[in-house]
Amino acid sequence: MMMPIPNGVLTGLNLKELREKNHFTHQELADCLHVTLQATYRWEKGIIPKLDNLAFLAKLYHVTIDDLLVYDYVLITA
Repeated sequence: MMMPIPNGVLTGLNLKELREKNHFTHQELADCLHVTLQATYRWEKGIIPKLDNLAFLAKLYHVTIDDLLVYDYVLITA
């Protein structure tokens, strides 16, 4: 069975692309989400945001949470 596992690095690149496409600076994004500036940098470097932040980002960028995440698929054997 193949199981999807979020890839932090590729998700981070996706988050950066969406932020830039929507013309947000790191500081503007941090202010919108009420998080630290460092948190926005960490997300783009590979740390997956918490679910509530993912939901807000999805709404802000007019995409689904699945559109934010990039998955690797791993084979699970029993």
